[in-house]
Order: sequence, then C-alpha cells, then structure tokens
Amino acid sequence: MKQARILIESATPKQLRDFAEIVLGLEIKGNENAAIMKGRLVEAGYAVDTITDIAKDNENASQNALQPSMVNESRRIGENGSPETRIIIPESERDAGDMPVPVGVNGVTILIPRGLPSWVPDEYVEALRNAVEFVYDEFKGQKAANGIDLGGLSKPREVQSYPFSIV
Repeated sequence: MKQARILIESATPKQLRDFAEIVLGLEIKGNENAAIMKGRLVEAGYAVDTITDIAKDNENASQNALQPSMVNESRRIGENGSPETRIIIPESERDAGDMPVPVGVNGVTILIPRGLPSWVPDEYVEALRNAVEFVYDEFKGQKAANGIDLGGLSKPREVQSYPFSIV
C-alpha cells in the first residue's frame, strides 16, 4: 500500500487540517490558514517536511481493497519488495470507530481503512499488534474473604487498541 505524501510547503490548508486532526489528533477549529496550520504542526512536535495526503490515501485504500478472488492468500511481497499481510480492522463502537486507523513506524504514518481487507506492510502489522491500552474493571460490591468491601478498580488488563484479523 503506497502512501500518498506531499510537501508541507505545498499543502493546502485543508490537507494540513486533515493531517493534524486525523494523524496527530489535534483539535482544529476549521478556519486556520496554511501558515497557522504549519505553526500548529511545529507546536505539536512534527518535524518532518512531508505529510500524508489523507484524501488521496483514503482513495488509494478504497482502490486497494481486496477482490473476492483473493480470499486464500494472506501474505505477499509488496510493490517495494517488502513483505505484506492482508488484514482487516473491524469498525468499532468507540468514538471515530468508522475512521481509518493511523499507524506510524519510524516517523511514517499510513491510514488503514476499517471494515475492508487491506494489504499492510509487516512492520505496520507489528506496530498494530503492539498497540495496547490498559483497561480497569470496576469492583462493585465485591467483598474479600474477610468481608471487607474491595471497592475501586481491578488490576489493569492489557487489550489491543485496534484488534485486527489476518484474512
């Protein structure tokens, strides 16, 4: 999956805004010009001279969705010679659960669409596998053996931030 990159200097305010919101998670008001957006990227610590063209990447992701005839093949060598795995990230009930998932490796971020089987370079699959968050279960009315109310939260459980399946 080849990522669409553009130089920050030639990016439109919309391209900068989309990148800042989706990839960096910044809150943007929507009326900033290109100079303000470039400043926001610098403030956020983004020090690369290119950004992902979100609209073009989404278009490429849709075009790269697998055809039904490819259902038995889950590994291949990609266009750039690196191994790729076919995965699917299901939509989620959480906020932005239908938006593409941004995954970064060594400063390069790609967007992986949800609900569509996609070829993803193995290093990004590994990054997804390692993306975990901690979940705390709440104890409600549970008592210890000595009758003391446990109250509060459990020990944390590690769960995948973006569960996926290899297809």
